[in-house]
Amino acid sequence: MMMKKHLFFIGLLLSLALYCVMRNGEIGSRNNPFDAGGAGWTIDSPTKVTVTIDSLWMDFDHDEMSGSKRVYLTVDDLNFPLDTVTADIRFNGSRFSLAPASAPFDTVFLLNRLDRSMGYPCSIYTTGTRTGLTMSVCTLFTTDQLPPLPPQPFITAGQDNLQISWQPVAGAQWYSVYYASLKTGPYQLLSTLLQPIEGSVTVIDTPSNGSRHYRFASHNESGTAFLHDTLSGHLYSGNLTPPAFTSVSTEYGDYILLSVNLSGTAVHHVELYRSIGDTLSFAFVDTFWSSYPSSLYSYYCDSVTTPDTCYYRMIAVDHDGRCSEPGPIAFGRLKQIGRPIGMNLSSFDTFITLNWNSVSGAARYRLYRSATSCSENMMLVNTVLGTVCNDTTPDSGEYYYVVTAVDTPGNESAPSQCVSGRIRILPPPSGLSVTDGIYVHSIVSSWMPVAGASGYIIERSTTTTDPVTTDLIDTVSDTSFTDGAPATSVYHYRVAAFNAIGKGLYTGKVAGKLAEPPELTTYQDPEYMYLYWKRHTGILRYYIYRSEDSLTFYLLDSTTSYQYYDTLDDFNRHYYRMTVLAADGMSTPGPVVAGGRLLSAPTGAVLTLYGEGVQITWNAVPGAEQYILYRSIYAGSYTRYKVLTDTIFTNSESMTREFCYCITAVVQGVESPPSLYVLGNGKVRTSAPLTPPSVWTIGNPDYIDIVWTHNSTSEIADAYFVYRSTSPTGVYVCIDTVWSSARDSVPDLSVYYYKVAGYNQAGTSPLTAPVSGCRILQAPLPPPQTVK
Repeated sequence: MMMKKHLFFIGLLLSLALYCVMRNGEIGSRNNPFDAGGAGWTIDSPTKVTVTIDSLWMDFDHDEMSGSKRVYLTVDDLNFPLDTVTADIRFNGSRFSLAPASAPFDTVFLLNRLDRSMGYPCSIYTTGTRTGLTMSVCTLFTTDQLPPLPPQPFITAGQDNLQISWQPVAGAQWYSVYYASLKTGPYQLLSTLLQPIEGSVTVIDTPSNGSRHYRFASHNESGTAFLHDTLSGHLYSGNLTPPAFTSVSTEYGDYILLSVNLSGTAVHHVELYRSIGDTLSFAFVDTFWSSYPSSLYSYYCDSVTTPDTCYYRMIAVDHDGRCSEPGPIAFGRLKQIGRPIGMNLSSFDTFITLNWNSVSGAARYRLYRSATSCSENMMLVNTVLGTVCNDTTPDSGEYYYVVTAVDTPGNESAPSQCVSGRIRILPPPSGLSVTDGIYVHSIVSSWMPVAGASGYIIERSTTTTDPVTTDLIDTVSDTSFTDGAPATSVYHYRVAAFNAIGKGLYTGKVAGKLAEPPELTTYQDPEYMYLYWKRHTGILRYYIYRSEDSLTFYLLDSTTSYQYYDTLDDFNRHYYRMTVLAADGMSTPGPVVAGGRLLSAPTGAVLTLYGEGVQITWNAVPGAEQYILYRSIYAGSYTRYKVLTDTIFTNSESMTREFCYCITAVVQGVESPPSLYVLGNGKVRTSAPLTPPSVWTIGNPDYIDIVWTHNSTSEIADAYFVYRSTSPTGVYVCIDTVWSSARDSVPDLSVYYYKVAGYNQAGTSPLTAPVSGCRILQAPLPPPQTVK
């Protein structure tokens, strides 16, 4: 034990002697910690010693992720590689580990869990794997001893460079600017600038690409203060329009609402800058990312606490990192008094209670109410000194409320959050049902009872939309109502319960209608008259009535089906109507329809030559009063040609074309189906027609007309074929068969080519030479005439 004590005192004496030697060998504090040099000496072999240096400084920061304090220890003049050194720091006997940290320097260590208030002398223990270690001790400075942070610089963009400027701060001796291509780093030293005697501090940077990111530090003898927030700069692009604010809303007590137009496909993002109290010192606030064209506008809530006016401006940045000029300045100022928060609403049988949190500086509060919505028809209903208000509403229903705070001078805050509520009233009846076509004289409504109801109110309207014209039909104590509706149109019903407090909520509207005879549909057949209609589940039986003169009807039959066959003995015209039987009796008669048996189509039609003309005969149709002869040019539509009472037609005139014929039989104005058609003319063709001598086209805005001249012997052509192609030598397709000119509704303005050939019984003529044609544009309207 005695030996250990002797060794302890000997070691203590050696340490004190070594300390004195080290202090006598110090060079002293350096003005610039970035300069090389320092106190200490070199040892010849790795060892562990206690040394003192004063060439180190520390920067304080706060770790937002872990909540602990962080201290950056920056060593700028070590004469050995950092990866060969392990070190720790002791303060008043407590040891803290030291490890490399990420920062814009090459020689930075991070000391964790260090109290910011500590300002004691410290010592470093270093252990190396090589000789030539330089030893020193450090003095730890508090943040109060560090120089002020550099003020937020403002970057002026040019075409090829960025000018970074800021006003100098008292207590700083020089500044450092660091840059990086990426916002996350790594950062490199761009420039070291001395404190100017007068004027601003300015540095020029020429980025290799469109943008760069910067961090800043200010220095004095005590140490360095870092501005860790990043400032981004972008080269100027003349192609970008400076962005502007669409609106700045200052109706709030805790933030300013900015609306920004982000239109423009060249815009990648927009950067927002703010200056408080003047239009000189703009600082970066945030970035708006463009989502054009899905969204043209973006909104930003700037949560500021200053009562001063805030000025805003923006720059637009394209996809290459170049920026526009700063946009126009907008400004806003917070309300002098904050808006109430914490709105709470409670509903009772006859009133509504509202309460909210008190607002600092408020002398009174104003309560606003709307029976429509949170955004319209708000009316002042009360002014109170406290934060509780009871509202006795004029009637039961839904109401919307906001509250504002008012200070002693009379400034009113923005409105609070909107809350809504209703007096506790009777709920709407459930299970509302309305009869639909069950009864012919009434519509019956029924519903489930409501607890606490004294009775029910029934309303009826002819529409489901709001607002509506609603008729109060009746009030009942039962849960059903029979409405003797005055007409057979559709009605819509709703029901509400009521008691001594008032009327409750209405149900949704439910449609109902009377049962009525359905509309009859007729189908005429040569053997019978066929009637059919739409069947309804509420009808018990259908009654069919018939009349011969549309005036006197008699009951023909009744059925539960949806169809009826009336077998008639004659071809006369008959009239029909219907009534229906429902649960509450017989309906009134429905609308009248007419019809009868249909004549058979004429048969045995024959066409024979009659001199230069034709003769057509056919078989008589029993019951027919007359016949109608239809004629068609070859391949065309049929048109009414002759009305005959006999079964023969003779045309001795010279026939120059070939026609198709058909015949119908008529009784009581109703025609039978047509007969089979017959074809022929009075001349026998012995040769095909000649080719038309000339063809031309006429363009129109929507179609092309094809026109040709007939030969002097044109009577030998009964029809013409028109062909079309998209090129002069292409494949031609027949598009029409006509007697005269043709019209082609082509889909576009392309050029088309046409040929024409004549046709008769003997054959077809050769095709004409191709002619071109196209649609034309619509001619513009003439300019308006000026009246002098």
